[in-house]
Amino acid sequence: MKQMLFTIIVFSLSILSLPATASTANTSAKATVKSSAKESKIEKGYVQLADGIDRYVEISQPKAGKPWIVFTNGLVYDLERWGPMDAELRAAGFGILHYYFRGQDWSLAREVEQVTTPLFFKTGLQSKDFADELAGILQQLGIEEKVTVVGLSYGAHIAASFAEAYPEKVDQVVFMAPLVIPLEKYQPQGQWLDWNLAWVRTMWGSYFYEYAYRQIYGSYLEKRVESRVPEHVSHIAKEYKESLFHLIRVVRDFDLRKFKFSQLEQKSVHFMLSTEEVPQAFVDQMQSFENLSADTQGA
Repeated sequence: MKQMLFTIIVFSLSILSLPATASTANTSAKATVKSSAKESKIEKGYVQLADGIDRYVEISQPKAGKPWIVFTNGLVYDLERWGPMDAELRAAGFGILHYYFRGQDWSLAREVEQVTTPLFFKTGLQSKDFADELAGILQQLGIEEKVTVVGLSYGAHIAASFAEAYPEKVDQVVFMAPLVIPLEKYQPQGQWLDWNLAWVRTMWGSYFYEYAYRQIYGSYLEKRVESRVPEHVSHIAKEYKESLFHLIRVVRDFDLRKFKFSQLEQKSVHFMLSTEEVPQAFVDQMQSFENLSADTQGA
């Protein structure tokens, strides 16, 4: 069964380069998951977590005896782009769970509907928040068995944090072209900014560090994201850009190379990499795999 899972994922990996399409989700849906496509048995809707905030989810139930596969999404990755891979997995009987994490796409739009100004705009977010979020979603959906978590790009930090915090809920982890460290650290300008911010933190402390970080990256995103807000969330463009700032801030100190996953089962952590990566990013991805506990190294 595990070999079939990886064969399907490898076969479908190239499909992820297909152009994104506009989402058709309805932000006015009730906070329950309802079937929206009987022929494909995909259920779409919202689940409300303990924080009182809804999360957008899409699920396909598994056939008897088949496991669940949970996808932790890329930062600006539309769920519809998973469609071709999902079709392969669904045909093989696997259960599938996709969701927009807090601050992302339809989940962000829903939160703005609920509270106008998301609380995390003031308090910030941590990787552990995303691990707890996924645990909460699984609980609300009644998924009690161990799951395979597939983390794409930015979603690697969620998959890693979840596997570390909730090893009893994880069968396998698959990292697809994973984020290892923030991408700007591979760029000369980013390295220069990183050095200066580190100096500010050392000399002036956390308060001034956060102020400098906000000024530098807030301004950077304001300019870069202006023309990249997806049309279906253009009505919350301001909140979308602010959310991106906080989501990027979450992984500021993330480093996948430090994770061992020693509490997981043997041969349970797998990496799927692209040779089209930034060369140093590819090297770091390989290093992340090599740094794993020898028992947990998979494919």
